[in-house]
Amino acid sequence: MGYNNIIMKKILTFLILFFTICTGISFADVIPRYSYNIKHPGIGAFNPPKEFTIYEKPNENSNVIKTIKWDENGLTNEKIKENDLFIVFLPNKNIAYCSVDDEIDGWVKIFYSQADGKSGWVKTTPHNRFVSWLGFYMSWGRKNGVYFFKDMPDINKRILSGPGAENQKISGYTYPKFVKLTLIRGNWMLIKMLDFGNEVRVGWMQWRDENGKLMIFPIMNSL
Repeated sequence: MGYNNIIMKKILTFLILFFTICTGISFADVIPRYSYNIKHPGIGAFNPPKEFTIYEKPNENSNVIKTIKWDENGLTNEKIKENDLFIVFLPNKNIAYCSVDDEIDGWVKIFYSQADGKSGWVKTTPHNRFVSWLGFYMSWGRKNGVYFFKDMPDINKRILSGPGAENQKISGYTYPKFVKLTLIRGNWMLIKMLDFGNEVRVGWMQWRDENGKLMIFPIMNSL
């Protein structure tokens, strides 16, 4: 029995390594699949540098909360979980984003813990800046397309004739192959969907609710 267990463990390890190499997925990767993966979406996103300090106040003389370092393998801070700090983290592609609670000139207040909503201030740079959700979605979503969170309410799984719940339902969908983002108006986005059976559907869907909870997200890992 002991020998068989060793063999099985070796096979399992090989399969995990094979899958990781073939797909390019790292164990450090963070890609939200459910709305609760981003408990605190805030007002937008921030792409932090590979080393940054979180302060209590937007002042480099204020108390330091944490100093964060990351590289192509993930976080170097062993006590910090990638999926608690980042809303998107693809270190081997140099992609990292935190959600933002507030921003002023030269500073952003990021949520450094999605679990409990703790936040602190990080100094921005010309290459590491705040982007509103509108800018984030229009940049990534128009380029790569968007996908639906797995816990999106059934009432939102409908395509409407205009940007608002009062508009007429055009259709539902079966199994989207690809969803292209065209335009955003408030909490609604105009999409063009290639559905199961190559059916093309065009209309408006709600990507964010009135409380700021995200239900649709840009594809980040297709680069």
